[in-house]
Amino acid sequence: MAVKTAPKPTKATKPRARANAKKEAAPVAPSRIISLRANGQVTIPAEIRAQAHARPGDLFVAEVTDDAIVLRRKQLIDADQAYFWTEEWQRGEREATEDIKHGRYKSFRSARALIAHLRG
Repeated sequence: MAVKTAPKPTKATKPRARANAKKEAAPVAPSRIISLRANGQVTIPAEIRAQAHARPGDLFVAEVTDDAIVLRRKQLIDADQAYFWTEEWQRGEREATEDIKHGRYKSFRSARALIAHLRG
């Protein structure tokens, strides 16, 4: 993959030179040229790690596009907590949040009072 660099602005390409020039989007993070070492490693510069809130030990998925390698943060979930992140469970969480928000709940002073209420 080739490293792409922006061409040097000329009088014709400077935004002020064009009457109705649109503002170009600023990069999300600072750009830096880094090199790939023989063993396949690269070092992500400190200012980019800071902006991405990347910490030692973080996991990333590497994806290849037509002209780039993209790193996306990946968080692993313990198997005993995976149920919580299922769509069904999350739907229930959203429903419970709405019920609480609209006052559709009861409070009990004790477990005994709750059980008595459930038994009717």
